[in-house]
Amino acid sequence: MKPFLACPRWIIVFAGFLAATTAFAQTSGSTPHCPPTTSALYARLRSVGLDPQTVYSVRDASIDRPSLHIDLDDGTVAFTEDICGRITGAFFEGEGEIRLRPPNPVERGSMALFTGMAILEEQFASAYFRFNDDTAVALMPFLRPALETAEFYGKVGRSEPQSGRVRRSASAPRLQSFSSGSSRALWE
Repeated sequence: MKPFLACPRWIIVFAGFLAATTAFAQTSGSTPHCPPTTSALYARLRSVGLDPQTVYSVRDASIDRPSLHIDLDDGTVAFTEDICGRITGAFFEGEGEIRLRPPNPVERGSMALFTGMAILEEQFASAYFRFNDDTAVALMPFLRPALETAEFYGKVGRSEPQSGRVRRSASAPRLQSFSSGSSRALWE
């Protein structure tokens, strides 16, 4: 018989993940808008849409993360629907800028190979963000009620098929952070 420490690590990691997701699924049933099981939570994260009640005008806001800086100069933002008390994304349309500095010389060289620049600095007119931290709360001081919510939401509806593909591909890491109770930021 093998001693416990000789077990393959993946078994121990899988067992820990399974225990965490099971515990989360058992305790999450009482939270509003929170699916009762892990598989239902995963399905909800894959299908989350934008909340028409959370459309705002935004001006001079910024999002800072290690190696990433995003300016939302002037535009409209709509947040995703609440899941278990968390907002996990936003759609922005307006004038914005992103600055991305890869964390090491190898990645900067790779970016330079494909883009011609070691540091990405680009203007954008629309963006779909996914996150699992307090980004929505941090943006609140820069928001005011949007005047043309219906018009904006109509534009977002036309953008939904592409953002839907992004949502589905981003669901697994978000599920893991929900299940572990992690507050570590996940960004895309």
